[in-house]
Amino acid sequence: PHVVDNLDDAVAEWIIDGDFLRSLEFLDPLGSTGIALALALLAGHAAIRCRVLAAGFAMAMVAGLVLSATLRPLVARPRPDVGKFVGQIDSYPSGHVLLSVVLAGLLPLAVAVLTDRTRIIRPLQVVLGIGVLAGALHRVAAGLHWPTDVVGGGLMGLGLVLAVQWVVDTGSSH
Repeated sequence: PHVVDNLDDAVAEWIIDGDFLRSLEFLDPLGSTGIALALALLAGHAAIRCRVLAAGFAMAMVAGLVLSATLRPLVARPRPDVGKFVGQIDSYPSGHVLLSVVLAGLLPLAVAVLTDRTRIIRPLQVVLGIGVLAGALHRVAAGLHWPTDVVGGGLMGLGLVLAVQWVVDTGSSH
């Protein structure tokens, strides 16, 4: 039922062999509760100045959670045989990566609102995007997800970020 199993096996084996990737966990924006809480506080503070961004941020996070929770039982893909979630059938999509992409894409907008500097949006998105990529590679290297799980979660998160960014950029929404 999973047409990408051979590709996932080959890519996951290559990533798992690179032991250095397991050390990338510290770059994961959702790696700790403290970091996630600090990011949520930053977004909440920006809500005082831009309600459209605050609503879009909240809706993107909820949509990401709903999308992940809905697709997991529909796809029913088993986790890799080497991670701590062996035996569970909820691998696709990676909700962790999906929400990390949403945070990495939208937090720079919140920082721009707080600082009144739109030039920092893209550079911050690139820096945070590198952290998300490192976190996604770590999830594969640790055997928590297959490569296509993190790619799928990342693309879904990117779609949500682009939707919110479009709403924020549309003048009539303010």
